[in-house]
Amino acid sequence: MCQGAVSASEHASRFGHAFGARFASELARLRAFAEDGLVEIAADASLRVTPTGRLVLRNLAMVFDAYLEGAPADRARFSQTL
Repeated sequence: MCQGAVSASEHASRFGHAFGARFASELARLRAFAEDGLVEIAADASLRVTPTGRLVLRNLAMVFDAYLEGAPADRARFSQTL
């Protein structure tokens, strides 16, 4: 994702499972970003960050951070976004 895209087919060949199935809940959370024009989600679940989305790439990637999921809002973090 840091390169601006995630290929579902490349992910499947490298890790042996379907990207869309493995990250279904994350993709659901990304739909709000897609509606805002920040990321494009293809039919095969491949992702492409738009030029505007690159400004908030860290926020997009945070959707996939397992350490942040379910973390209390008042928990200290090493870094913050705008």
